[in-house]
Amino acid sequence: MTKERVAIFIDGSNLYYSLKDLGMRKVDFKKMLGFLTEDKLLISTFYYNASLNRGVDEEKYWEQQKFFDVLRKIPDF
Repeated sequence: MTKERVAIFIDGSNLYYSLKDLGMRKVDFKKMLGFLTEDKLLISTFYYNASLNRGVDEEKYWEQQKFFDVLRKIPDF
């Protein structure tokens, strides 16, 4: 039997504020993807978020860029 194929779309800002409201600071994205897909075939994951303005707050900009780099290293992300 062929596995059902799945693509996941994540609204980064919505996820961030939802986690913040729940008092959570970090999420294990690899584990979350496993939970969401279970026995399905994960094709790809798309994470959407607006990039921060480097000219407004360079430190926060680079923190966000590091976070994006971490996400890029997760398989199928």
